[in-house]
Formats: sequence, structure tokens, C-alpha cells
Amino acid sequence: ESYGKLTGKKTPFMPVEYAVVVSENTAQEWPDVVDTLLQKYSDTVKVTFSSSVTECKSTLSEKLPLYTCFVAQPHEAHHDFVVDVHDLTRSLQSGLYSDTIWGIVTGTHESALRVAQTTEPLVIRTTLSGCQMYLEFFETGYFYNEGAAGSCQITTDFTPTPTECPTDTTQTIVNHLNSNTIDMMLSSGHASERDWQLGYNYDNGRLACGTQNTLIGVDLDGNRHPVRSTNPKVYCAAGNCLLGKIPEDIAEDGNGCMVLSWFNSAGLVQLVAYTATTWFGYAGWGHMSYFVGSYTGKTFSEAFFANNQALLNKLDHKRKASGSEPTFDRYHSGGGGLLGVWGSIGLQQQAGEADRETQGLEYDRDQICLYGDPKWSATVAMNPNAHHSPQPPRYKQSLESRQLPDGSIEMRFVVEILMDGKWEDAVPGRPPLSLYGKRMEVVQANTQQQEENSIPTPAVWSPLFVMLEVEGEFYVGMKLISTAILKEWGA
Repeated sequence: ESYGKLTGKKTPFMPVEYAVVVSENTAQEWPDVVDTLLQKYSDTVKVTFSSSVTECKSTLSEKLPLYTCFVAQPHEAHHDFVVDVHDLTRSLQSGLYSDTIWGIVTGTHESALRVAQTTEPLVIRTTLSGCQMYLEFFETGYFYNEGAAGSCQITTDFTPTPTECPTDTTQTIVNHLNSNTIDMMLSSGHASERDWQLGYNYDNGRLACGTQNTLIGVDLDGNRHPVRSTNPKVYCAAGNCLLGKIPEDIAEDGNGCMVLSWFNSAGLVQLVAYTATTWFGYAGWGHMSYFVGSYTGKTFSEAFFANNQALLNKLDHKRKASGSEPTFDRYHSGGGGLLGVWGSIGLQQQAGEADRETQGLEYDRDQICLYGDPKWSATVAMNPNAHHSPQPPRYKQSLESRQLPDGSIEMRFVVEILMDGKWEDAVPGRPPLSLYGKRMEVVQANTQQQEENSIPTPAVWSPLFVMLEVEGEFYVGMKLISTAILKEWGA
């Protein structure tokens, strides 16, 4: 019989690969969604709760799933549920970081079942965006400038070209979605639970909730343009307020919210979005930094996980530097009440940059969500000539391993610098991070020795990932190395 090691004690439990967490009520009403997910992968387990998802802590601490999929009906998946999931997934073991890669499957019953049934990995080639960022990272793209009327860029073969477009881009964007050629959506700007304004500082149309959880475009003349898109896609609402919030009084058969409308009408399979007002942006834009900016091939859900760990690491450093403990309970309810305090420009200026950054990290920590199956794979088609692009990779990373005579594994995390710069500006400001792809037990961290042409560098070695501790400047030719001894969990 095999035994897993939990909190230093032998227990008759081994970690599983994939857990489905669901309320008893939803397990009865959506059995096909739950069963589809359980049958989709090997080594799965179902965990149920009666009234609060926090009831699952003991069981999840025993099972320690690599991936955890929370299945929730819309009225369950409100803002405080998301906060509870963040807190729960960080508390399965002792320590600062998340203990599982997670996502929430919700929506109408039909769209939730479609997400659960989606198995084919997505390779993203064509992107539609409401902001002119990350243009060079996609093979094909249509980028409409929310900050300048009539301005857009079209990317072909990773090369963006400025062009003109209508000042009202509503129908244009709907037509792109309805072409069933868009693999990914990226947006910023003004939004709410029920709409996204296509112009940030000028009049433009909007995408909004229609009846029966449909998604529609509403142009400046009030004309409605239905979105009917069926191809699988992902959406990062990196800079939008509230687009990911599901109101507590939501009705599945009503006018809904943007989350339900996008999944129901636009073929969405995964969504990263804020469930509250956003003003700091670390959790949103950092997802794109890891997904495309680092050139490391992370999936959409792995990038979400990685950025959460980077945020926690940075917040921990801020806390240690100030000698104070952060309080998070005030961010739990209301879905954005902090905007009225730290989000106001006047108080941000009064606070000072260091305090503002700490408050921003604390605020962002629990306000963003990945909707969708966390193990499903969506990756970006990499530019084969990335080193010659306007946004070349700042570094390349590798995770090397070799088995030692006692059965343990020595891992070396190697980061080679490809251009001069500062870590605060790199992709931007996110530390190199690599996932193991399985749960490991760290026997001894940071065992690196001085090697020729390399710099021993400390790293966070967790059971799921390694993250290099970097700061300051870097130069072409630098090689940063961190080494640790690990063994497979339960070995």
C-alpha cells in the first residue's frame, strides 16, 4: 500500500490528479456536468459540500489534487465564492502559495456541459482585442484601439500594421466573433457585470447582455448585433472592471451577466476576469505576461496560476519589508469597495507609492477568477522568429532533472538572459517560474553551488513549481541557476 505524506504524518491517502468540487444540490441538478469532468481525466475524485465550499478543506488536504475544478451554478458562483476558493486553495497545506491549479465551471447548464465536454487542445493563432497591447505575440490579430477613435492595427504573420477603422467598431467586432476564426479575446477599459464599452475615452458602442443569456453588440445608433459564435476560444479581460462578477441574485434564465452571456453565445471555454472593480491591475495584466510575454509555453490556466504565485511572492516581500501583517477580510465582501478608498486618485497620491503597491497587491489577490476547466489546454502558437521581433524574449528557461542514487531527484532551474534590462520591466516584472507537472516533495531547497559562467540564485521551491527570486538589473549572457533535491509525493 502506498502512503502520501501530509503535514509530516503518514496517511493512507495519495494525491489525485483532478478533483471536482461541487455542492450537494448542484451534484444532483447537474450530474452530467460533474460526471463528464470525472470521466474526462484519469485519477479523479468528487468532493461535495452542503452549504459552503470551505467545508471541503479537510478532504482536499488529504487528496491534494494537482487540478481542482469547482462546478457551481450561477447563483453559487458569486464574488464571495471566488474569494473563498482563493483562500481555500492556499490553505490545503501550510505555506504561502496555492496548493492546486484551479478553475470554476459555471454558466447556463448547456454551456457548462459544453465546457466540460471540450477535450481538443486549443492552439491560439488569431486574436481579437480591444486594446493595442501584445500585438507582436500573435500570428494573426485584430486590435481596435479603445483609446483612439478610428485607430486599429491588423497583425499578419506576427507583424502588426496600423490602419483605419470605423469610429463605432461594434459591428466589426461582432462580425469577427461570428466568423468563428477568433481563438482568443483580450480587452481592457470600462465594463460592468452586464456590458463592456468599446471606447475608453470616446463614444463607441458596447457588447452587452441580451435576453436569455445572449451576447449582443449595441452600436451608437442603438442597433443590436447578435453574437453567435461557436468555435472554442479563451478570453482575458485583463483590464476590465467587474466583467467576471456574477451577481448573487442571478437567474440562469434571465438577462444574466457577461460571464453567462460570453459562455452561452460566444463559444468561450476559459475566461480570466475581475469579479470586482480593478484599479491596480497586477492580477489581470500579469496573466498575459506569463501567457504570452514570457515565451515559456504555459497554458491559459497555468499562466493564471503562475501570476497568482508571483503576486503572493511580491506581497510577502512587501509585508516583510514593512514588518506588518496584511488584513484581507475587508476585501471579502462587496466586490470592489476598496475602490472608494485606495482606488481614488487623491488617496493614492497621499498614500505614497510603497503603500499603494502593497494595498494594490492585497486587493488584487482575491478579486480575479479563472472560469473553465483548469486542466484543459489552450496555448499560443509561438513566433518562430521571436528573437527578431519588436518584443523579443528577455530570457529563456529550462528545468533539468536527474535521479540520484537514493531515488530522489535533483532539479536545476536555469534562466539564461538574452537581453539587458531590469526585472521590474521584464514581461513586466514577473519572476521566471516553471511548473513540474506533478506534485513533488521538497527535500532540500537552494542547494546550488558556484558553477563556471553561472550565478547561484535563490528560488521558491514549492510542491508544484519553482520560481526564481530575482531583482535589479540583468545582462546578456548571465546564467542564473537554482538547484533543489525533491522526490515524488508519497515516494
